[in-house]
Parts: sequence; C-alpha cells; structure tokens
Amino acid sequence: MNRLKIKVFVFLSLLMLIVASAVTFYTIMHEQSFYAQRMAEVRENVARNYRESIEQTVRFHTSRAYANLSSPGVIEAIAAKDRNRLYDLIIKRWGVMREENSALFVMQFHNADGTSLLRMHQKEVHSDHIALSRQMVRDTHKRRSVIYGFEEGRAGLGFRLFVPIMDGENYLGALEFGLHSDHLLNIIRAHTGYDAFFWLQEKYVGYLDTARRAIQIGDMIALDPPDEYLSVIEHYRVKHQSVEETTVRFNDQTLTFSLLPIKNHADKAIGSVMFIYPSDDLAYFVRQMLLASFLITLTLIVLLWFSIHYFYDVIARRIQFEESYNQTLLDSIPSPVITTDSTRVIAANRSFLDFFGFKTLDDFLEEHPCVCDYFEEGDTDEYLLPIKENRNWTQYILDYPKRMHKAKITRNGETSIFDVKLSTLLGRGLKRYVVVFNDISTMQTRALTDTTTGIANRLHFTMMISHLHTLSLRAQKPFSIVMFDIDHFKRINDTHGHLIGDRILHALASLVKSHIRASDLFARWGGEEFVLLLSDTELDHAVQIAQMLRLAIEGAVFEEEITMSCSFGVAQLAAEEAPSALLERADILLYEAKARGRNRVVYEPKSNEIQT
Repeated sequence: MNRLKIKVFVFLSLLMLIVASAVTFYTIMHEQSFYAQRMAEVRENVARNYRESIEQTVRFHTSRAYANLSSPGVIEAIAAKDRNRLYDLIIKRWGVMREENSALFVMQFHNADGTSLLRMHQKEVHSDHIALSRQMVRDTHKRRSVIYGFEEGRAGLGFRLFVPIMDGENYLGALEFGLHSDHLLNIIRAHTGYDAFFWLQEKYVGYLDTARRAIQIGDMIALDPPDEYLSVIEHYRVKHQSVEETTVRFNDQTLTFSLLPIKNHADKAIGSVMFIYPSDDLAYFVRQMLLASFLITLTLIVLLWFSIHYFYDVIARRIQFEESYNQTLLDSIPSPVITTDSTRVIAANRSFLDFFGFKTLDDFLEEHPCVCDYFEEGDTDEYLLPIKENRNWTQYILDYPKRMHKAKITRNGETSIFDVKLSTLLGRGLKRYVVVFNDISTMQTRALTDTTTGIANRLHFTMMISHLHTLSLRAQKPFSIVMFDIDHFKRINDTHGHLIGDRILHALASLVKSHIRASDLFARWGGEEFVLLLSDTELDHAVQIAQMLRLAIEGAVFEEEITMSCSFGVAQLAAEEAPSALLERADILLYEAKARGRNRVVYEPKSNEIQT
C-alpha cells in the first residue's frame, strides 16, 4: 500500500476518532449535568419537605399550646401549682391531641423554678428538678421564649417544643410538647416516597439501649434504620469511615444517600437525617457509553479501510489522466489558468499559484480543493459564486455563454476582479474545464473610485444600492443609509484654498472608514456630501452609527488646525420603496438637520434628532 493511501487512511481515522471522542465526551458530560440536576432537584425537594415539616409541626403545636393555656382556669391552676386541677382541665385536650397525632408522647408543665409541675403522660411523676438534667429546660426558663429542636431522652430521640407560660408580665414556667422523631420522617415519606432514619452523634445519644447502638460509623450511631436497608447500610459502613453523602451500588440497584442536619434547640447540629432513594447509575452509563463508542468507531475504521482500498485504483486512474496535461503549456499563459472538474482544481499554471501564494498545487489543494472557495459577492449579478441560481459555478458559465462573468477574489488584503472564461475539455470519458482568469481590477477600480478621497464614487454607490435593494427584497433583510454633509465647507475652501479642502476631504474619508465595518459601503455623493450604505442594519443601529461618526468628526483636528462638524440624515428602506425614494428621504432629513442648526443627526419620524 503506497504512502498516499496510508496518509488518507490515518487522517480520516484520526478525524473519526476525534469526532467519536467529542460526541462521546459531550454525551457523557450532558448526562452528568442532567444527573447532577436531577439529584439536586431531588435533594432540594427532600430538604424543602423537611423544613416545611418542622415549620408545620412548630406552628401547629405552638397554636395548640396557646389554646390550652388560654382555656379557662388553666393559668390560675398553674399559678397555684394545683396539678390535680390542671390535670382535670387539660386531660380531655390531651386526649384530643393524641388522637390528632399519635406521635405526640410528651405534654409536660414546668415550674419556673426548674421543677416539673405536671406530666400529662405520667401524672404520678412530678416535683423532680428536671432542669438539672435537661439543658433545654434550663434554656427555656432563661430565654422565656418559644424554643424547639431535637433532644435525646429516656424515650429516645424526640422533637421538643417549649412555649413560655405567662400571666401578664409574670413568668410561671413553660409547656413542653414532645413528638417521636419518626413523626417528621413519616411526613416526609408521605410527600416524597423516600425512606429515612437518623444518625446521632454518640455524645448526644443519652439513654439509648444496646440494640440501637448496633450500627455505628465513627462517632455517629444509626437510630432504628429500616429493616430492608440494614444490609446496604452495613455495606455502606464497610466502605466509609464517616457518615457522608454518596451513591452505592448494591444488589444490582443504585441507591443515593443524602444527609440533612438535625439541630437541637441551640441551633447546634447533633446529627443528620439520612434519606435513601434509588437513582440512575451514572458510572454504569459511562462504561456502556465508552464501550459502545469504541465498538462503533472500530467498525467504522474497518469499513473506512476497505473503502479507501476499493476506491484507490479509481483515484489512481484519475490522477494518471490529470497528469497527462501539458504543464508547460499552462505555464506559458500569463493569466491564472486552471483545469477543474467543477469541484476541485486538477491542474494550475504558475501564474495561478503565484497569485494565491502557493508553491505547488498540492499545497493549494490542502486548503481549498476548489478555486470557487475564494469567490466573493460583488456589487452586481455578474460576479460568480460557488453556487449561483442553484447551479455550480462552471455550469452557470456554460448555461450563460454570452454573459460577462466576473470573479472577485481578495488575497493579502488586496481585491482583484477577474473576467472568467471557460472552455470544455473531453477525454477518455471524463469532462474537464479549462478556466482562464483575466485581471480587470485596475480599470474597474478607476471607474468606481473617487479620485479625491479614495472611496467609492456615486456610480459605484448607485450600482451597489440597486444590488442591495434586490437582495434585501429577496431575503427580507433591512438596510439603511446615512447621508451627511460638512457644515460650512465653503468657508474652509475660501479661507485655506481648494488644495487644503481636498486634503481635508481625504482625511475625513479615512476617519469615517476607520469607524465603520468592512461590509459597509462608504461613498462620496458629490462635493462635500457623503453617503453610507449599511446592510443588515435597522434604523436604530444606523442612528447610533451616525451619532458615533458625528462625535468623531466633531472631536477631530484636521490639517491647519481645522475643526469642523457634519449634519446627518438617516433613513431605513421601507416596504416596497425604491432606492431613489430612500435617497430622497435621507437627503430631506439631511437638509432638515442643517435647518435645525447643523451638527446633529435627524431621522424619521422628523421630530427625532440627536445632538450633544
């Protein structure tokens, strides 16, 4: 196998690998982003339900506390420390509250001195100095405000709420509600469908029995995890030295462990609630994607090899035919000449290669197989494009042999205009075209350029606006014109002479060209009047450009320390408006700018103007 075949195969294989890698990388990154977004949404949903559950619980039981305390005789019984009377007044309400929420297991009245007045759940236990053993009770008496949070006690981890008992300004003590921690988990489970349990720091565990200490990771102890998750939690414990968020693959299922902190009444984290929910296996997806990408790419590379091997003989015969042309004959022609099959250059003379700056045709073909890649739009329909009127450029020349066909090509910042002639060459069942490019740039440039300023003249502008008008109607794209005139230019000519005046016109043209786009056509309309053709430009943008030019000219200092200003009229092509009508509107707006005092931009509606 020759070197060319190897080069083609290696190049296309590398290109295929790059494309496959890019597609695979993009797919994986997209999936990772989507996965992260889904997990964030799930976690936010859990966190929101967790927060709302706590807020709802606090609001509900706070209202129940005040409802109990406002019941007739309750405050008096508390003040008198008459626990029997208090018990009789509250017992029915206690029963109703238990029916409302079976998780409620504590309702206790505390005296201001730190002793227990009455436990509704244990009437026989009272008068003990409970504040000595419970920080939450001491803080309640100290703050005398509603506080809540998780606290471990004899009955396990619970959510505690304290409401101060006030008799006017007199603090009597506090009412405590305690709910089993599972109450919050059940609410969240009902809203999200996810299982959850608590991890508590060992120093806050308190009275937990030995059985509840069975699963411990670091200084964290699991509180009654669901039985169906014991195995996966044990697997989790083996893999992790501390309790943390992670994703675990277990028994062909991917589970995500998310953590939310639980806090005591002092807003201090004492553990976490862990939520377990099934999720997508991102690692499995990545492995499958990489494997599939590898197999598909390998298959395509094998097919590529056989395709190159098959077509190589056909390509070799074509190359042999193309090399039969007499290169010496081509090089004897001073104008650029090529032979093409209408899509790629097959042969070229020295003038062609010198014009484009290539040593060999192979160098040229590495960048552009077809010379038509260099074709640019011109100001008339005579200019060729790679596809013109749904025809290949060579076919277009053949279909219109009597028309003049021109090509506009820019190299190294210089634009050349060529008259293109095409002849058909037949041989061995193949069709080729000999194309000659005759440079007519100098004559056309002189005819379309203003000699004083070096910019387009009125003829050039008229041709271009007619062409752009046709394109605008066809493509439904806007364009605008800016017409401006130097204010009091006659004074400059009268004071400094016409030679200085011409230099100022040239300097002004250079200044304007430095502030506009390469695609904008700037022309001298006549005398000291200029016009700017802005393609694909709405009126608002055209007004901004005019204002920018007005300020630039006003701030410039020209030869002989001359300063000057210009007046501007701006108009956008209206529906079905002729170019002459557009120019007339712009001219009227320009003279309105002069009538209003000069050095301003006027545009329609006529009440609109810009002057600084």
